[in-house]
Amino acid sequence: MDGAAHRYSAPLAQSFFSFVIIVARLARIVIPDVPHHVVQRARPGLTLFADDADYGEYKDMLERNLRGVRLVAACLMPDHVHLIAIPSASDGLARMLGETRRLFARYKGLGPQGLWRGRYLSCPLDQAHAEAAIAYLSFNPVRAGLVEKPSDWKWLIGETSFESPADVRRIEVIRAATRTGRPAGDADFYARIEYELGRSLKLRKRGRKARW
Repeated sequence: MDGAAHRYSAPLAQSFFSFVIIVARLARIVIPDVPHHVVQRARPGLTLFADDADYGEYKDMLERNLRGVRLVAACLMPDHVHLIAIPSASDGLARMLGETRRLFARYKGLGPQGLWRGRYLSCPLDQAHAEAAIAYLSFNPVRAGLVEKPSDWKWLIGETSFESPADVRRIEVIRAATRTGRPAGDADFYARIEYELGRSLKLRKRGRKARW
């Protein structure tokens, strides 16, 4: 995106309007130099990290594969990972996560499809939603009952937040956007990404089904 960087992304007009659209996922949207929320889960019933050795191995693998990606924050949980990352190119997230998931699956003695639950989920974030996502992932271990406060969880990485839980409204936006792949942000941010992509991301009205 054009324009000077503003902490996590280019300056955006402030708006109280956010988009929550729960529909089938689009082709993956990755915007260079913009923060993205990323979630990668283990297959149901499997554990990614059984001990500190597992956590440490994944962290090292992830950091070795950050070429062209800035890792803003991360939370490693027993069966999934949350990342806030800024790729410098549209294929940055795929390269980073593809190699990390392949190497870690091999470390666990499994193929990637045997360990991981499908493809990773992601969505672009404006600054307000990036900050909310950081607070959300920081309190993830507390919500899961693993620790009493975020600072007790040693597998928080980067710019984590220990202040207070994230804004509930924005978190719902982020969850929906991550499931669908659409941006999480205000109206101006959404419009700018549509301009970057050259296509509309808005939900189209469905007509009545034809009767046969």
